[in-house]
Amino acid sequence: MRKIAKPASALLFSLTLCSGAFAQLPDTLKIGTLLPMSGGGAILGASYIAALQATIKDVNEKGGILGKPIELVVGDDGGDPTQGVNEARRLAQSVKVHFVLGSASSTITLAAMPIFTEAKILQFSSTGAKEATVQRGPYHFSTLSSGGEAQAANFIDFALNIAKVKKVSLLADTSPLYRDLVEITQSMAKTRGLTITSAEAFDPRTPDLLPHLLRARRSSPDMLWMLGLYPIDVITTMKGMKEIGWNAPLALGLGGGSQAGALPTIMPADQLSPYTAQVFQSSTYCSNTPLGESSVPKTLAWLKPRVANFEKQLASGLISAYDTIMILKQVYTATGSFDSTAAADWIERNSDKIQSVQFKFSKPGKAHHFLVGAENMAMSENAHLKREDGLTKRAGC
Repeated sequence: MRKIAKPASALLFSLTLCSGAFAQLPDTLKIGTLLPMSGGGAILGASYIAALQATIKDVNEKGGILGKPIELVVGDDGGDPTQGVNEARRLAQSVKVHFVLGSASSTITLAAMPIFTEAKILQFSSTGAKEATVQRGPYHFSTLSSGGEAQAANFIDFALNIAKVKKVSLLADTSPLYRDLVEITQSMAKTRGLTITSAEAFDPRTPDLLPHLLRARRSSPDMLWMLGLYPIDVITTMKGMKEIGWNAPLALGLGGGSQAGALPTIMPADQLSPYTAQVFQSSTYCSNTPLGESSVPKTLAWLKPRVANFEKQLASGLISAYDTIMILKQVYTATGSFDSTAAADWIERNSDKIQSVQFKFSKPGKAHHFLVGAENMAMSENAHLKREDGLTKRAGC
C-alpha cells in the first residue's frame, strides 16, 4: 500500500492513510443515533440530539468532514430492546448509516451489536458490559463509559478512603453492565477490605423497591450503592428509603450520576435525599478549580447559545454528543475515508492520542474496546447541583 504523509496541521499526528482513502467518498456522511427519544430516558436522548444538531450545523458550515456534509438520522430505541433492534435494522439496512451513536443501555447495545457488526458500521456507546467483546463488536467502542473494573475500583476507593465505610450493600438493575459490575465489585472488594453485605437485583423502572431495600437494610451496611440507568429508579430508591426510615448514605453508580440533572424534574430538588454519584472527573470541581476555564465549561458555554432550552438539557448528554462529533472528525480525517474497518484499526492504534473534551483515552485491551479508564472517574456530591460553569463538586475535595 502506498503511504502518504499527512500534513502536520492535521491533528499533529503522524498518520498513514489506509486504502479506503482512495475510494470515492459518498455525498454525505450519515450519522445515526440509537437513543431513548421516548420512555423513561427521553431527557437523555433529547440532550444528545440537541447538541448533535448544533455541533453538526457548525461543522457543516465549515466544510463538513473530508469535504462532505453530515446528515443526522435519529433512531429512537425507547429504552426497549425490541424497539432498539428494529431501529438498528432500519439504520443499518434501510438508511445505511456510516456511524451509530448509542445505545445508552447496555441491553440494547448488545442486542443491536450483531446488526452493526454484520453491516460493518462504526459504533460508539456507553456500555461497559463484558459481553461487548472485540470479537462480537469489532467496530464498537465504549467512548462514553468505562468497563466494570474501572467503575468498581473508583467506587471502592471512594468508599474506603473518602466515605470511610467498611460495609456496603448493592442495589442494581438487571442490565448486563450492572449485572457484571456487581460480580466485579464483590470480587474486588474482597481483596481491598470492603465488605459487601448484600446484593439486590431489580428490573429497571420497577415501581416498588421496598422489599429490596428492607433486605438490604437487614444486612446492616454502612452505605447503599445504587446502580441503575434510569433516574426514576433513583427516585424510587430515595422514596423507599424515606418510607422505611433508613438513613444510610446513598451513592449512585455512573448511570445515576450521568443523569442526575434529571432528578429535579421528577422530584422537587429540596425533597431529594443527599447522595454522592459516580461521574467523570472532567465534570467536577474542587475548591481550587478555576471557574469556567476547563474544557467542559468552555464547551457548555459554546453550546449554550446554540441549543434550544439549554437549561433543561442534561449537561452530560450535551458534552458527550459534542465530543462524539469532534472525535469522528479526527478519526475520519486521519483515515481519509468513512470506512469502518479503517476507522476501527486507527482507533485501536491511536486512541491515546485522540483529543477529547471529557477524557484521556487509553489504548483498548485485546478483549474489549473500552477506552475510558478509572483515572477519568470521580464521585460527586449531589450531582444535580452545579456551579455557575456547569461543574459539580467532587467528593473529598
